[in-house]
Amino acid sequence: MWLFGIIGLLIFILAKFIYSIKPEHIIFIQYLWLFYTIFLVVITTWWTWHIKRQIESLKTNKTISDFPISLEEFKHVDNSLRYISRKLEAQEMDWWQQKARQADENLGLIKENSTDPLTGVANRRQLEKYLSQVLGKTTPLSLVMLDIDHFKKVNDTYGHQVGDEVLQHFARTVQKAIRPGDFVARYGGEEFTIICRAALDNAVSVAERVRQAVESTPANTSAGEVRITSSQGVAEYKEGDTAKALKERADTALYEAKETGRNRVVVSEE
Repeated sequence: MWLFGIIGLLIFILAKFIYSIKPEHIIFIQYLWLFYTIFLVVITTWWTWHIKRQIESLKTNKTISDFPISLEEFKHVDNSLRYISRKLEAQEMDWWQQKARQADENLGLIKENSTDPLTGVANRRQLEKYLSQVLGKTTPLSLVMLDIDHFKKVNDTYGHQVGDEVLQHFARTVQKAIRPGDFVARYGGEEFTIICRAALDNAVSVAERVRQAVESTPANTSAGEVRITSSQGVAEYKEGDTAKALKERADTALYEAKETGRNRVVVSEE
């Protein structure tokens, strides 16, 4: 019986280890669980073979004196192992469910910290992070600053609820108009930013496509259709540019677009 006591102790230790394992050891745990499964299969196969041999011996010699444990003891050990196996499976399921919940919570926190809750696009913090990652490392690179023309009038006329609906519509329209790989974020208020991994002429084409889409697609709001337009300023990254310098050039171009009639795209001349 001492052999089965050792086996039971090893299985118990294995169960405790699996339950407390860290996420970074998941690959190791899979190999360990495979070893445990093979171990049980080998032990079970050996027991089955040994019992069959003893039964055959019993039929011929009417004795099983050389069998190390009685059949009742074997049943007890077998039931114990089955119980431990079920507990291990339950603990493993609990562990995976717990890790899945933690992963969902972490993803929720990440999304909350990187996404604008109203429009669903990246927020300003995520914009700064992304810009720092690509600035000077990805060329060509261009930045578009854009906002909704006369947005204050929308809020004053229809109220802030409709204003929020217009912002959501604007964000969706921009996302549909940009290219795969372009990055869009809400910079603040009604102002948004697009980062294009492209030279100036391609970025201007993107900006013009966005402008046309916004102009031709009215926002369906709780107060009915609301038509809007957008002004946009485009600047291309120059060697040695800081994020601040690039944004300031694009913002200056945006200001010029608004001063010269709105609903247009202006390119930074600096």
